[in-house]
Amino acid sequence: MQSNFLIPLKKEELEKIFDSEAIEILTYYLKISVFSQPHPIIDTLELPIQIPKEHLEQFVVQCLGCRPMGAGSYPVDVIDDARSFASDIKMLSCLLDRDGKLSSQNSGETSLAQKFSDNDLDGKFRRLEHQQIINDWIIILQEKYCRVLDDNNKIKDIYYFFILRAEENFFLIGTKLDVNNIKNLTLQRRDYTKDSNSIYIENVIDSNFGHAKIYKAKKRLELRLKPSTWEQDHSIKIKLERVSSHAKLRGLGDDGFKKFKKLSVEKLKGLIGL
Repeated sequence: MQSNFLIPLKKEELEKIFDSEAIEILTYYLKISVFSQPHPIIDTLELPIQIPKEHLEQFVVQCLGCRPMGAGSYPVDVIDDARSFASDIKMLSCLLDRDGKLSSQNSGETSLAQKFSDNDLDGKFRRLEHQQIINDWIIILQEKYCRVLDDNNKIKDIYYFFILRAEENFFLIGTKLDVNNIKNLTLQRRDYTKDSNSIYIENVIDSNFGHAKIYKAKKRLELRLKPSTWEQDHSIKIKLERVSSHAKLRGLGDDGFKKFKKLSVEKLKGLIGL
């Protein structure tokens, strides 16, 4: 019996939500976002690609025809009334291995829930009351997602949609939330390398796909994913080309900058197929 709170979606399940039109729209937005990254100065390293979370939410709104719920002011980012689901959208950075596949190294981390009031959290860590700490987060998660279901009685499913970013490669993945399994969260182990200032949680997600920790200092429950596990059967890959080049724009003069802009426009047209 499934006991985890987050259940990874198979590729075919993901494609039922993100059809070919949705992927075409998402690819368009990712292309123009990658293209618009600032040019690094000559002889310096490329900057990591950054896309604001608010933009990602709007990408999904456009892809799926759903409605936004406001940046950070509600437990989920979007609601799809036609298909009766709500979802959160997140982007996580990850690495490629030497063969150009997603690395087995953990992704960047993302917060699943924040504990804004201390409620003696430091004391509970000091007293090693780990299950009590987890029980506090169980209540936080239950209240968070039950609010969504109570506010929207037509909602049947809640998802997390993640975009894994590895250089110019993007992988759309997703998990379905089983709200009934939030109560199963329990201690996996302490993080002894940090003087017990964080604890690993069992039954958040299959350990082959990722892991979750509660951090004392951050007062957050955070998730990391194992990218290589997702690539084969659980992702939709969008491979892009980074066409921006190193340039020093200051000092080009009017004619030089006009030529640069004209060349950039031509590159953008080619990128999006105009």
